Amino acid sequence: MLYNYDQFLNESLNRDNEVLNSILDTMLKIPTEDIMEFKKDIEILSDMSENMNEGLSDTIRNIQRKFRRWFTDKLFHYLINRKKDFYGKLLDKLNIFDLKNVEDVAKAFPEFKFGSMYLAGGMDAAKEGGKVGWRNEVENYLEEKSDYDTGLPKVELYMNGGQKIKEISPSLIVDGELLTYFVEHPKKALKFYGKPAILNPVRKEVDRNKMDFDIFFSALKNANAPQKDIEEAINFFKRTFNDSIVWGDEVIINNTDCIFLGVDKTAGAGTFAELELISFLEKPLFTWLVDNILYDFKLWNYPQLTKLARTKREMQQMLDSLYDYYIL
Repeated sequence: MLYNYDQFLNESLNRDNEVLNSILDTMLKIPTEDIMEFKKDIEILSDMSENMNEGLSDTIRNIQRKFRRWFTDKLFHYLINRKKDFYGKLLDKLNIFDLKNVEDVAKAFPEFKFGSMYLAGGMDAAKEGGKVGWRNEVENYLEEKSDYDTGLPKVELYMNGGQKIKEISPSLIVDGELLTYFVEHPKKALKFYGKPAILNPVRKEVDRNKMDFDIFFSALKNANAPQKDIEEAINFFKRTFNDSIVWGDEVIINNTDCIFLGVDKTAGAGTFAELELISFLEKPLFTWLVDNILYDFKLWNYPQLTKLARTKREMQQMLDSLYDYYIL
């Protein structure tokens, strides 16, 4: 089949994107240490001649030996026959797994200061309306690193699956009236806190465990509910979410330096709506796959992704690196 130049170019670009996505999908299943070794090998390929038949046999054999159990023969064939610009794109993408180095973050976002962070992710289906779980893990870990004295009233942290309630004097957690104040006066509110101030939307939400929510959820789930009850439930959620929740969340997202996304089985439409908003703001997106959840997670669905942690320890390493680089 004969191709004109535009057809050839488009097919090449599509093939490169397909291979890139396949490699990244494979990377999700590979330990971080091995990914960093793979990155070093790709750096060698990118520095060599574009003639893939000259001087590359040792490097290619090395990659095949280490990654045979993850990469197919077809994927290897595509990988070793790419051009230098492909390797450049691949190296940029592999940086999301490098949690010990955040210089790529500083390069991509030169104005980024890590002064505040919004905790995005599922809440409606989360235990205790989202009060228990990964958000508390992030809050607690950063609070223990900071010795900033706000002099503000203590806040509660639900630890160990909600079995233990811990009260702390906050250095970073924005809570209570100051969270409402942040929505109205973000810059003034941040002056009370150390860095990064943590904006946890759960702390401003309407309590989803109250009776009103249960009643109206039941009405929507009940196929035999009267039309009047269904309309009343719909109006309730419109008022509650649009007026009390969504608007406030959007204000917070717009006025924080970065987004920390926790991906677990509770992440739903609201989470992806937040991500769509984030994609227009050009802010760093740091993501933790809580409990190493990989199902339905595809890297190419998160083009703005900056760093990715797949375990609790990797989450801590990511926060350590950001804290050391920007705060200390």
